[in-house]
Amino acid sequence: MTKHHEPFIFSIYARDKKGLIGELMVYFNRKNFPLKGINVARTDLSDLVLITIEACLPVPELLPFSHRL
Repeated sequence: MTKHHEPFIFSIYARDKKGLIGELMVYFNRKNFPLKGINVARTDLSDLVLITIEACLPVPELLPFSHRL
């Protein structure tokens, strides 16, 4: 039985640091969730960035997965 994947958009505010995107991608790659797009933007606060990720996940895994992020 295969799980049906739905597209979801995650918006994450995080402190800007080297390797941040790699740390986030580990969560998606570990579960083999396909990414549709990723964007990183600076905010008005110098040490914060806004990361927007569009990915496909099975609906039942959305809440547990988003809590780990």
